[in-house]
Amino acid sequence: CISVTGKSAAEFSALIVNIIPEHSVMATGQAFPLYTYEKATEKGQIKEDLFTEERGEIIHGYRRKENITDESLKAYQDIYKDHNITKKDVFYYLYGLFHCPAYKEDYAEHLSREIPRIPYVKDFWGFSHAGLLLADLHLNYEDLSPFPSPIREVINTHDLTDPDLYKVTKMRFAKIRVNEKSVNDKSTIIYNTHIRLENIPEKAYNYMVNGRSAIEWIMDRYQIKTDKVSEITNDPNLYSKDKLYIFNLLKKIIRLSIKTVEIIEKLPKLEIIKK
Repeated sequence: CISVTGKSAAEFSALIVNIIPEHSVMATGQAFPLYTYEKATEKGQIKEDLFTEERGEIIHGYRRKENITDESLKAYQDIYKDHNITKKDVFYYLYGLFHCPAYKEDYAEHLSREIPRIPYVKDFWGFSHAGLLLADLHLNYEDLSPFPSPIREVINTHDLTDPDLYKVTKMRFAKIRVNEKSVNDKSTIIYNTHIRLENIPEKAYNYMVNGRSAIEWIMDRYQIKTDKVSEITNDPNLYSKDKLYIFNLLKKIIRLSIKTVEIIEKLPKLEIIKK
């Protein structure tokens, strides 16, 4: 399912998911699933239309329906004169297109007030292949290997035996002086009093979701916080029995961000076909 920001969102962005998304996972969000499911007709039951054969794989008593219609697929095949195009290719084409900076800029006015308009661009396969790479990356980010150099983790050696070595309270950026003012140095994330990550490239923060970098979302959400009204404390360190979970998650999101930006940088030029 591709979830996108909805009407009045400050900035358009899209995120693919493989579970049913919470409504506001994207700001004022809208969701466009590849499939929907409806209760399958029981065997022997008379169909409303005897001339229409029910199609679609039955899963746990529900019939899977493709949301990209045969008519839509035919339109793509005709436009590009390519009958090898499948419905999944179109789905990933959309995901690639939704990450294109030129598309988001050119269609900004429409994206802020209605569902996305989908143009036909000259390089269909370039966008579709990029969308597939992005989808695989965003759905399987937890399987990513550690981030590449020059990023490095610095751990105070005398703290290695501390049982709270990987416990997080609130992540923050290092500070530097610029024009006599203290500003964030985003090349360094102070994970806790024991650990920091250094040499994070600036472009890692260019991958934005809901108007904010994915890295900063992680930093904000994974902190110990007490609700002022209920006085209930949320401690992310209790989310997993793996003491390294949050630390490794941060590193994986940094790598995801870098790889996402690299794919976006290689997207084809947005050349729209005039019908």
